[in-house]
Amino acid sequence: MVHGRSARECEATIEAIRDETGVDEHALLWSMKEYKKVRIKYFTDDWSDWTAKNLSASNKS
Repeated sequence: MVHGRSARECEATIEAIRDETGVDEHALLWSMKEYKKVRIKYFTDDWSDWTAKNLSASNKS
């Protein structure tokens, strides 16, 4: 995956990768829409909170 501010910048990066690696086969898939970028939270208490709430309730039956 390559990111750039313009199509030309992306193409220049792809050309540099091609020149460095010798790999000529590639596909260009341009985004049609840009989505809001959100930082991913890797370590949260969401899973343990959900299991405590939902699985402990099912064990009481």
